[in-house]
Amino acid sequence: MKASLQVAAAVVLAVPGFAQSLVEPERSAAVARLFDTPPSTPSLRCEISPMNPTLNFAFRFEVVYRVQVPMSQFQGPGHSLTTYTRVIPEGRNAVYLAKTEALARTGEPDAFAEMLGAFVPGEGAYKAEVLVADDLDRTCRASWQFRARREGTERQLLPVTPPAAIEELVLDGAPPPGVKPGPRIARLTILIHASPLIPTRTELQPDDIQRTVDSLASILRELPARTVRVIAFNLDQRFTIFRAEEYDAVHAKELVDAMTQLDLGVVDAKLVRDRPAPMELLLGLVQAELQAPTPPDALILLGPRSRLRLEIPADVAGKRPTASTAIFNLQSQAGEIIPALRAIGAADPIERLVTRLKGQTIPIGTPHDLADAIHRMDSRIPKNAAPAAEPKTEPVSPTIVPPFLPTASEPGEPTEPHGDEDPVELLIQLRDRVTAQGGRIPNHTCVETIQRDVFALAAGPALKSCGALLDAARQRPAGASLKRQSTDWLRLDVAYSHAGREIYSWAGAGKFEEGEIDELVPEGAMGTGPYTTMLLSAFQKQSTKYVFDGESTLDGRRLFEYSFAVSREQSGYKVKAGNGWVITGYSGSLLLDPKRGELVRLAVRTEELPAETGTCETTTTLDYGMVELSGNGYLLPKVARQRFIGREGDEAENTISFSACRDFQAESKMNFDSPAQTPLQQPAASRAASDLPGGLPVSIELLTAVQFGKAAAGDAVEGRLAVPILDELGQTLFPKGTRLLGRLMRVETRYAPGAARTVVLRWETINAVPIALLPKRQRPEPNSVLRRRGTGFELPRPGESRYGIFNLPAGSSTLAAGVHSEWFTAKP
Repeated sequence: MKASLQVAAAVVLAVPGFAQSLVEPERSAAVARLFDTPPSTPSLRCEISPMNPTLNFAFRFEVVYRVQVPMSQFQGPGHSLTTYTRVIPEGRNAVYLAKTEALARTGEPDAFAEMLGAFVPGEGAYKAEVLVADDLDRTCRASWQFRARREGTERQLLPVTPPAAIEELVLDGAPPPGVKPGPRIARLTILIHASPLIPTRTELQPDDIQRTVDSLASILRELPARTVRVIAFNLDQRFTIFRAEEYDAVHAKELVDAMTQLDLGVVDAKLVRDRPAPMELLLGLVQAELQAPTPPDALILLGPRSRLRLEIPADVAGKRPTASTAIFNLQSQAGEIIPALRAIGAADPIERLVTRLKGQTIPIGTPHDLADAIHRMDSRIPKNAAPAAEPKTEPVSPTIVPPFLPTASEPGEPTEPHGDEDPVELLIQLRDRVTAQGGRIPNHTCVETIQRDVFALAAGPALKSCGALLDAARQRPAGASLKRQSTDWLRLDVAYSHAGREIYSWAGAGKFEEGEIDELVPEGAMGTGPYTTMLLSAFQKQSTKYVFDGESTLDGRRLFEYSFAVSREQSGYKVKAGNGWVITGYSGSLLLDPKRGELVRLAVRTEELPAETGTCETTTTLDYGMVELSGNGYLLPKVARQRFIGREGDEAENTISFSACRDFQAESKMNFDSPAQTPLQQPAASRAASDLPGGLPVSIELLTAVQFGKAAAGDAVEGRLAVPILDELGQTLFPKGTRLLGRLMRVETRYAPGAARTVVLRWETINAVPIALLPKRQRPEPNSVLRRRGTGFELPRPGESRYGIFNLPAGSSTLAAGVHSEWFTAKP
């Protein structure tokens, strides 16, 4: 027999006491000394068993531990135990909690007291210590480490508890302060089926009620609405037990009281006779919302299946008005399906009614299921009300977007389909077209222009978990409330190789590199796949599951929306990690034009990335259009956007445009695999340039102006010799005015502090034959400042020691033509 400690919890629900209270600041030092004092002698015999953090339906993590104390250690009545908990968030100060409970005396010699302790952590890593002390100053202790981390769609939810924070566990069902920012739903109605999760029970259990009010609070926090109507009903008793026209946190206790007082074991025949039949009640509640003069934007039914077998009127679908109200049935389910629930099965009248009304039933067995459901509903419920007032954030200068980069449009909220198109057949047709295109696309190439913007936190690197950083990033546009550090531009040729991957070269270089993209562009955030690979991979994985999410609009265009996910085990998505690459899982969405059967947009989001990548997450959005090549239509991206969330709060956003797509088979200059020419095959002039002795001075006048916002690394530049190149004997090797061709290797704007603009270039040919040149760097004079100790200077970036570097003031718009630079010859 066990002697359990039962206390009155200071919460709405009457449950065994296990929540602890935070220790007041003035008592923290005294409690800290208890933990720092050596264990007592004799010690208190006890067993402390911690449990892993679990996410509840309020989307808070709970850490619970069990303490068991043999009662044989106590003589007589009047004893008590105090449980202290010290929780140390990584990189933060300790937080203390405590509670004291009286021991109930029992005559059983083998009895023991069992207590539960609990607290709420935000996301992050922690060390926890528990110290149990009795009234005789005996103690027992335990410690453990844990990490609270959200997964999948849970990461898209508004954080309820701040990262690295500790709160008391309060079971009151009231939504915490703050709601998700952004546009709100104008009108929302939630119908709660107040019934036990296990249908054979005659009253709602505390867990049933807590789950309901927690789920309700989470829905209202993640799907904020200007007005919310909440109605709770019970089909067995045939009446409405609670109704609030303007539901808010004040009503939470009233809802809990109404559900607690519901007694399903007693049926008053007279009252039941005067009440509407169960189907009449259910249908009346639903139709009252749908047929209202101003119907809600969404109708959500929340609760378990009904054990009643009810007939759905045949004409119920015809009674639904044309107004588009999104209907969802969040069907609460037990973690394990028991026979009583299996017997109900598809006979549930609520599910059948929602299906008839073209709504969607979503089973909710876990908090993760609820997070998925909220994510799905969020994309399908229109939001026409103005957002709630938001706190002011530090402004940031707008991103510089060159003229060739269009601004992104956001799709409208998905709704139920209105046309007769078959969503499955449309996706099959698109898959077949994309797969067939994959076999032909290696015959073509496009110019890829990239603008890369880098942002950092104004206060410096953030010591937060990826979950906390991602939550903050999703609530703002890229770069908002951050400090922009730099912008640079790249221009590349991209093609899809026969080996099934994207390959790159500098624009117009004539030969594609077979290595990875980081060998061509070693610095800065770069992602692969936007040209063709991401689209092909979305359809080439046979195990990929697709979900039709309804209709949406983009720039006035009616579209079908689908979602999908690919696990790490099935994925081919590669992310740079140190000197290698790692595979990551990802999820995504597709927007299709049902009239034309064309893909409009593909969006892909990685799962949380490993620490060695230096990045928490990468998202890519691609907008598509049809391009005619060789007389055939190809589905190719017009513009792509990649966003990288760093592990210190830094962010990078790449905006990519595709242009000049062409068939390169007819162009003799395009080359994948041609061998290099031997010296005997080279023209005489080429041999003369490559055989130049090293160290000959070369003075070059730049002929091509480099304009910031238009020029990009990879662009060709032209120059000419300002003076002839002479050999050691003074003989002219190349006369003054001889043309040189080169390439921009970096075009960058840096912002305060240290604001400046930089152009980096190299020279590649003279008179159309290769030449190797090194920049002439000014050697310091014997008594110059650079020879003094403590003088700072800047080294060239890795890989740029052979390039010319031109630094301009921040206000400069152009590196003008006519600029002279000094070089000397070097061996290739």
